[in-house]
Amino acid sequence: MAKTFGGIVRFLIQGREILKLTGSYSMDLSAFTYESAANANGSLDRTAKFEGFTAEVTVRVNDGQEVVIDDIMALEGLDIQFILETERRVVTFFGASLIGKAKQDRMTGEISGLSLQAPRYNVVPL
Repeated sequence: MAKTFGGIVRFLIQGREILKLTGSYSMDLSAFTYESAANANGSLDRTAKFEGFTAEVTVRVNDGQEVVIDDIMALEGLDIQFILETERRVVTFFGASLIGKAKQDRMTGEISGLSLQAPRYNVVPL
């Protein structure tokens, strides 16, 4: 059976739908970045750097809400959830922070340039 992706996705910060997901979101599958390291004798090694679990999002402020992005970006230790209604799963990032530099498309209202970073996450059925 084919796996279902996309569909209806809700984006919650601390259990509240402050921002709505408008574009796609992508999620890193590993918390590590691996790089090659060359040694002086011609051999190769690699290094692993823990960077936490990350996801990139494109969002829009919910209708009728006033949101200062800097206020949200300043928060730490957040529980951020993606409610994947079509996929019937919930992805939760624990202890997360928003990172990046927010930009708003003034024609559509979409806010891009945001990522979240967390030391752990889990996926459970909806």
